[in-house]
Amino acid sequence: MKTQGHLLEAIPNGFEVYENPNGRVFLRKKQPRLITQKEESIVEVGLQKYSNIRDHKLVVKKKTIIVYTADQDRDELREIMKSLNPVMFDEKMLNQLVNYSPILQFELVDPKERKFITRRYCFIGSIDDWIEIGQEDILTKLVHKYIGHLGKDSYYELE
Repeated sequence: MKTQGHLLEAIPNGFEVYENPNGRVFLRKKQPRLITQKEESIVEVGLQKYSNIRDHKLVVKKKTIIVYTADQDRDELREIMKSLNPVMFDEKMLNQLVNYSPILQFELVDPKERKFITRRYCFIGSIDDWIEIGQEDILTKLVHKYIGHLGKDSYYELE
């Protein structure tokens, strides 16, 4: 962030460049990954198959897969921007305006049996935190059971 001092020519060993869902870039220590590519793919395919949500991002942190969804409707925002100034509209600008919030997570709780617990984000002012929903199970069953609630009122009733 500073313009003074010695700039690095390469990423130091044990570090990685990480971009969060909202586009902020960090240099951080490499994070251990306990989630397999197959498990990440199960959630991605589930989002395509069971959910109407198309604007989402997945983040894998250690033993958790977090689903982020856009806070704004990208198509509506695009139309507003075009109507305000069609000449200056730029898709890159649109990407910078869309914000993503964590909404659902699957945490690995039994690495041997590959069982997960599901949490949804609770938006009640007194809570504003993750709450567990359902029972621990294999990821495919949890994805099938919960992903379809994203973007629907039934999401807020999950317990």
